[in-house]
Amino acid sequence: MAAPGLFERLLALGSGALAVDAEPEVAAACLSIARRLQRSGRAAIGLWPCGSAVAIPPLALHLGDALVRLTRAHVAVIDANVRYPAFVAGAASAPPAAAAPGEATTEAPRAIFIERWVGPSLALLIPPHAGAPGAGVRQLQLLLNAQWRSFSYLLVDLSGFDRFGDHLNAAALLDGVVLVARAGRSSEAELIRMRDELPPHLNLGVVLTG
Repeated sequence: MAAPGLFERLLALGSGALAVDAEPEVAAACLSIARRLQRSGRAAIGLWPCGSAVAIPPLALHLGDALVRLTRAHVAVIDANVRYPAFVAGAASAPPAAAAPGEATTEAPRAIFIERWVGPSLALLIPPHAGAPGAGVRQLQLLLNAQWRSFSYLLVDLSGFDRFGDHLNAAALLDGVVLVARAGRSSEAELIRMRDELPPHLNLGVVLTG
């Protein structure tokens, strides 16, 4: 029996609603993008959507799968929007209990993300619950500080960070950012605005999705 593909593994995680496209031309396009990312020498790469019509998770997962096939390295896709996460780690998950007033804690701050492996070398890192507004940058920083030993590439979904004005703070934590636009839905003016906001040394170009 053939090993389950990426789509089947996502269905097992309850993520079929993302409608990941498994068409051969999509896989070929993602492999081409993955080669460019590999040649860029960047490891922590943000994916910043141009407008609410752009869905980052399907693209990020396909790019992650392509990077695994290309490099044989461990790759993580990070659902970094802890306020409005695209994935749900568990319906029963709840925020950790706060310390009682006056109670001291010696535990170092840790990122809240949970690993869900969708392949032998591809992991999805998702928050177990929705966090507070503005918590995404701090959580991303904690995660980046802790994950370099485990993964060669990190693909970070930056959806929603601009709602709180945190997109540039999040981008500053990364090695580079890819702008993602959707044909017929993303405006050229918005794309130009995003390009102009992003520091040139972080701009890795634009990906246009269908």
